Amino acid sequence: MNRLRLAIIFDNSLRPDTTGFYCKIALSELADVTHFLPSQLGSIDPQRFDAFIYIDDSLDYMPPSQLRPSIWWAIDTHLNFDRCLQKAQRCNIVFSAQRGGVESFRSYGIDAEWLPLACDPVLHRPHQLGNEFDWCFVGHLIGNERQHLIKRMQQEFPNGFVG
Repeated sequence: MNRLRLAIIFDNSLRPDTTGFYCKIALSELADVTHFLPSQLGSIDPQRFDAFIYIDDSLDYMPPSQLRPSIWWAIDTHLNFDRCLQKAQRCNIVFSAQRGGVESFRSYGIDAEWLPLACDPVLHRPHQLGNEFDWCFVGHLIGNERQHLIKRMQQEFPNGFVG
């Protein structure tokens, strides 16, 4: 039996460990997976793949109509729903990591399903480490509210790590 040939599209130049990175690893156990950057969309041969999977990377590119069937996994519907909606309207299958995103998509007539974020059990597991810091924040400092909260945490509890 031939394995599925999947094109997975996401940007990993700003953040190498983006959700798409973990999706590529997991999907590679089930199919032949080739990663493309959004800037490479015009060079993808539609005949080489059985499906085209777009993993939310917060960028504003649109899935081309010739790459079908297309699957969109919206991760951050709570941050920029209009961008997510535009992509969803161009795809055949739509998932949302946020339950609220599913309902929002459905209110626009899009048959979305809930696909929550998960973990990589090899990496995301208990590690035996010392307690060097009182608190840690690992993620992006995007948005004024998040920056304000981190600054406040640093003022109130100076023994923290942000990275």
